[in-house]
Parts: sequence; C-alpha cells; structure tokens
Amino acid sequence: MIKFVIVNNNINERTKINKIIISKMMSNKILFKIHEFDCFNDELKDYINKDKGNSIFFVDLNSPSCSNLDIIKYVRYEKNDWVTPFIYFDKSDKYSIQVLKSKLYILDLIVNSNNMNISIYENIDICIKMLNFEKFYRYTYKNVEYIINLSSINYIQRDGRKTKIVTTGETYYQNISLTEIKKYLSDNFIVSSKGVIINKNNILKIDWNNLKVYFKDGNSFHIVSLSHRKEIEKLLINS
Repeated sequence: MIKFVIVNNNINERTKINKIIISKMMSNKILFKIHEFDCFNDELKDYINKDKGNSIFFVDLNSPSCSNLDIIKYVRYEKNDWVTPFIYFDKSDKYSIQVLKSKLYILDLIVNSNNMNISIYENIDICIKMLNFEKFYRYTYKNVEYIINLSSINYIQRDGRKTKIVTTGETYYQNISLTEIKKYLSDNFIVSSKGVIINKNNILKIDWNNLKVYFKDGNSFHIVSLSHRKEIEKLLINS
C-alpha cells in the first residue's frame, strides 16, 4: 500500500492535491491511503514515528505557524530515513534552487498553480519506482488491485481456505494456494514449515529452541519447524 501525506494549512489547497492524487491512483487501481495534516505538529510527528514505509510526502513550504522544511529534516536526520520521497510546493520558484540544493534529497519543488496535475502525476510515477513497487506481488479482489512490495512481506501462511500474507505493516488475504503463489515470488522466499513460506531477507534471528522467528521490524512468530532447520540455516549463511 502507498500512503500519501499532504501537509498544508490551507484546506482548499489540500483538497485540490487530494483530488489530483485520487484521480491518478484510481486510474491504475493501486491500493492507497491519504493522510492530511496542517503542519509539522505532534500529530504528524507521531505518524512519522509509527510509519513503516511506503509514504510519499506532499508538503507546502508556506506555513505561518511552523517550518514545514523541518519535516524532512526530522525524517532524514532523526529517523535516518533517506528513502522516503518528498515533494514540496511553493508560491513561486524564487527559492527552488536553495531548497533543491539543501542536501535533503527533495525530489521536486512544484509552484502552486491551477495546472499542477501533470507535475504531481509525474512525481507519483517516479515515487512508485523509488519505493521499489516494480518488485511487487499483484492481485485483484472486488475490483481493487492490491500491490504488495515483495521486500515488505515477512511470511505467507495457509490460513484455512485462504492464504495470509503478512507484511511489515499490514496483513492481506487471498484465495490462492501456496504452490501457486510461490510462482510469483523471488528466491528470497523459502519454506520454513508446513504451510508457511518465509522471506529470509527479513529475518533478524531464529530461536530454534522455541521454533520462533524474529523479524527486523520487531515482530516474531512461531513459524519454523526443525525439519527445515538445515535448509534454512544453509540459505541464511549463503545470503
């Protein structure tokens, strides 16, 4: 899932950007959410601290109550996140050179106008590539196309008649067998126990005494069996 974060104290401008994003995303049916904030306040800081990735920020530089440039400084320096894309808006291009040369990896600075659609569309396309959504697992349910970044998947497990896909941020379900879904996965995914496929790249450590896997995102699950220990340890050593 892609999350769009609009930061602007002008509700009319927020609404305009919101509509442009929806128009773009509905045309390609990628699952998404939009979050809106007035400025860099405690509510936004809490969102950033809890964010699991795949966010795209659209931020207005002109805020009378706070410096919205501090948002990207917080993400880059405090969170040590140099991947999340930032697109800034300004009333003119007077300070565009200074902003883009700030060494904060700002993707673009868009001048506010009635014809922002093309610029926003182009930036969304670039952001999808930056977030590595080209390496994804895609399926459709009730006319909604779900696109899951393969690197975000911790494990996949048979759950009754459905298959559960557990990522770093959310859990998805699909009516598909493990044998079939494995055809669409990369070599990073290996069988860890009966009915479970695990992403070895996301493993932090394995407690074989309790058959528990600890993932890099802080989650842990009992999803390994001793019968697969040699195979898993060999693959982890060679990865």
